[in-house]
Amino acid sequence: MTELPLLSISGVERVGAVITANPKKSCKSTLACVAANHFGHFGLELSIWQHDRHERLSPCGKVTHIELARAKDVFGGDSAADLKGHEAFGEELETLAEHPNRMTLLDSSGPAAALLGSIFSFGRFNNLLLSQGCHALILVPLRTTTDVAEGALAMMMEMKTVMHDHFVVPVPIFTPAELPGLERKHAFWQVMKQAEHGVIPLPLISPSAASGIERVPRLLSEIADPDSEEALKTIRRYTGYGRVEAGAVAAAAGSLVAGFSKGIAPLGYTPGA
Repeated sequence: MTELPLLSISGVERVGAVITANPKKSCKSTLACVAANHFGHFGLELSIWQHDRHERLSPCGKVTHIELARAKDVFGGDSAADLKGHEAFGEELETLAEHPNRMTLLDSSGPAAALLGSIFSFGRFNNLLLSQGCHALILVPLRTTTDVAEGALAMMMEMKTVMHDHFVVPVPIFTPAELPGLERKHAFWQVMKQAEHGVIPLPLISPSAASGIERVPRLLSEIADPDSEEALKTIRRYTGYGRVEAGAVAAAAGSLVAGFSKGIAPLGYTPGA
């Protein structure tokens, strides 16, 4: 069992929200960067929200940080701190119909992903987004490591329950050599069974390339150009890598951009086209 189901969503008039979610460490922010890079090329106004503090998404659009409850909130008796922290995010979703060129992107952290089911349920985001004339695309990164796969499975099942009118899509990140050895009862394959809309596969890149991409404050497509000496110089300047290792970063960025573009193509969603 190594064939993965391709994405099978069509007829979507508008994707108003894109969310990356998995309670485990699983390349969520990298996936958010890939998605932002893709949709940004359609000229959409990207409004980006994130739980962790990092600058990786800054080249893609305006970034707003969502503060999770701190120890002093919890011990101080503010049991609703996490809910309050997401109010501004919910208020933005309420305005999507007024901003047809806007896409809201949420890059969740591991701890925050464990809260999303409750937050989305309390906020009634399933019906809210439909009332705004759009759908959510919830991307769940998936690896062959057991803990990440189990986290993805739990996330898939919860999001499919809470956001049942939207698209919950696993994004398996792997090398082809990893799949044949996975036993059939592995959580990775259980996620595949939950993937009613198919998947968007992405290649697994090396730790060196991943680290390099994290450190370069540019759109992925800007550093992925295989013929650009300027892109190579930019990578070297921010990473300290030599020419060859910087070239590997550019190639990795290119593989992510191309992989996502190919995987999401069946969606047929091309804003402004």
